[in-house]
Amino acid sequence: MYNPILAKSFSNYERKTFGFGAFVVILIIVFSSCMVFKSHLPPLSVNGDAMNLQLSINAAEDMLVIKDTILLKKLETEKKDAKPMCNVLEPLSDYCETKGDIRVQGKSSIIFVVSHDFNTSIGNNSWTIQPYPRKGNAGAMTKVKSWTIKLVEDGENIPKCSIYHGYPAVLFSLGGYSGNHFHDFSDLLIPIFSNSRHFNSEVHFLATDYKSWWIDNAVLIQLVPLGAMDNLAKRDFGDPAGEMNIRYLDYKIGVNESSLVEKYPLDHIVFKNPSSFYRKGWDTFRSIYLDKQNVKVDLNRFKSTLVEAQKLLATF
Repeated sequence: MYNPILAKSFSNYERKTFGFGAFVVILIIVFSSCMVFKSHLPPLSVNGDAMNLQLSINAAEDMLVIKDTILLKKLETEKKDAKPMCNVLEPLSDYCETKGDIRVQGKSSIIFVVSHDFNTSIGNNSWTIQPYPRKGNAGAMTKVKSWTIKLVEDGENIPKCSIYHGYPAVLFSLGGYSGNHFHDFSDLLIPIFSNSRHFNSEVHFLATDYKSWWIDNAVLIQLVPLGAMDNLAKRDFGDPAGEMNIRYLDYKIGVNESSLVEKYPLDHIVFKNPSSFYRKGWDTFRSIYLDKQNVKVDLNRFKSTLVEAQKLLATF
């Protein structure tokens, strides 16, 4: 065991080297002691002493070489076993997290990551992913471009950047089911927001499969169905939209715009007291106000909301 005070003054490698040196010194001291006190010890042949000394020194040297080799192999193993940049084992999406000198080549859909911390000649140094959270859904993923993340050690043999950025970037796809209001939120806005908010707005968004009509001067209009859903709508859509600097408007439908009027009389508790269904549990509430309710918008009534949205767009 190392002396704790002494051990604190050396790195792991220095302590090992110091230990090996001390072992050789001890051998020399022991041999010297044998020579000094030889007259007091039983007689030994000179050849025998010389052979023992040679064997001891050779053994120490062999041990030093073996230990140094093991240390080098350990360092190489640590280099090889570095944490992968990409996770392709999640059920819904593949993703990568990279740092350092990163070069994005849009034409070839390749992201080069320059790093000297990895041994690119051993193990996996390239990953291909589709940056959209519907992995396994063929209908969505056929519309999503594949990107290759490639680890390289030499930055001289890859394309040079024409534009430089000092901020982090998030790459995502506007393919898949984008354009559908539900999927725009569930597949795009929410994942992008949750993965970029810790950058405190100092982040670039890189959109592949770009559609010119998406997130430019965006205004979100939500149709809020019957069922006392104002708080749910604000919490699930209004608040996240505001934090992403998206203007949010809600349109609360009238009774005659709901398909529930075809199933229940106007004096039914479904219209008079929707909150009472909360007390019966979420499943009961959902089955009536979400699963069984469709909306037919009265365009004359909806017009004022569209005019307000148009005014907001003009102020950008």
